[in-house]
Amino acid sequence: MLPSDQTLEPGLVRKLLLRRHPDQRYGNDTIVAATELLRLFIVEARQRAAIEAECEAETKDVGKDGASLSQMSMPSLPPSESSDDDIMEDGGGRSGRKKRNAYSADCATTSIRPDHIARVAAELLMDFS
Repeated sequence: MLPSDQTLEPGLVRKLLLRRHPDQRYGNDTIVAATELLRLFIVEARQRAAIEAECEAETKDVGKDGASLSQMSMPSLPPSESSDDDIMEDGGGRSGRKKRNAYSADCATTSIRPDHIARVAAELLMDFS
């Protein structure tokens, strides 16, 4: 998700909509809905570009080692966990401390470049149309 200090401003979304359709009037509910749609689009683009960046990094690592993809052992994914921070429950069913997902903690951080977003853009636009 977008960090709290980088949320989309409804005023910016209004300006973007008015730039495309200058004679159109937009209600506040429309602006709020468009803002949320843009936020979801950005989050999805970031997630897909991160996957693209990780795949590229793994491919480069394979090339350096001289091993083929068929010789690599793929890491096993953890059981279906909904996010990096899962809430553990104690015996009474009350929520306890949060724990980090061990799989995500082991993964190296890979930066997302504009070309990663460009690679996933077409599929992303089709999914959101």
